[in-house]
Amino acid sequence: MNRLIVVLTSFLLSSCASWHLSDSMNHPKTIHIPYAIGDSTGEFTRRVISEVSKQPGLTVDDSGQYLLVIKMLDSKEQKLGYRYDPIDLAKDKKEIILNESRALALAEVTLKDTFSNKIVLGPAYILGAIDFDHQQNTINNDTNDFSLGQLTDVETARDVTYIPLYRDLSAKIATWLQNAQEFATVQ
Repeated sequence: MNRLIVVLTSFLLSSCASWHLSDSMNHPKTIHIPYAIGDSTGEFTRRVISEVSKQPGLTVDDSGQYLLVIKMLDSKEQKLGYRYDPIDLAKDKKEIILNESRALALAEVTLKDTFSNKIVLGPAYILGAIDFDHQQNTINNDTNDFSLGQLTDVETARDVTYIPLYRDLSAKIATWLQNAQEFATVQ
């Protein structure tokens, strides 16, 4: 009888809740990622799928065990840096113009169990950000992807920044999924 108690006690103690990353590596969690709500081109959703696929223990699958629901809530721009307008300096004027901005994108992320439709994680509000420089009064509309707009006018610079902005936001979503303790295998 004592032996049975010892065996049962050791079994119960060894099954306490904890992270088991090796188990999640052997049995990856499958996640279905439909188009993000508000993603008109599909580019952001593609980047999220790519980033989540890189995470150990997670597999993207159309018939996944979990459903990742993403809503693009807001995107805006903050003014960061200013300088004197070089055209006005030549005329002995000192007008200040904007030359540095930050693009922001906010997403609401929720993870649901596909079968029960119950929320497993979230909602979480994740913010992506990218800083970029630009010229205010320029005739050259060529894009330099490496400078994030430094050599271009403000409108062209905005067009270039969405790619690194989506990359930043999708990487943060993938990291959130990977680090969520509630989502980890509990034994």
